[in-house]
Amino acid sequence: DYSVLLNAYRSMRPGDFARFIERFTAQGRDLNAKSNEGQTLLALIADHRHSEPFREILTSHGASSAP
Repeated sequence: DYSVLLNAYRSMRPGDFARFIERFTAQGRDLNAKSNEGQTLLALIADHRHSEPFREILTSHGASSAP
């Protein structure tokens, strides 16, 4: 699930990402999936300059940046 989330973040505008996350969570997939380094997508993008809308979408659907 992590690589799917990362690819969506990298390739979508915030509105498209929001629709994607709705479907993703409806399928029971894991917003808190971790990379091989043990990091969630929310943690990875925390310092990205233009990531605020993406962070808001993720947190509003229950994502966590906790390790």
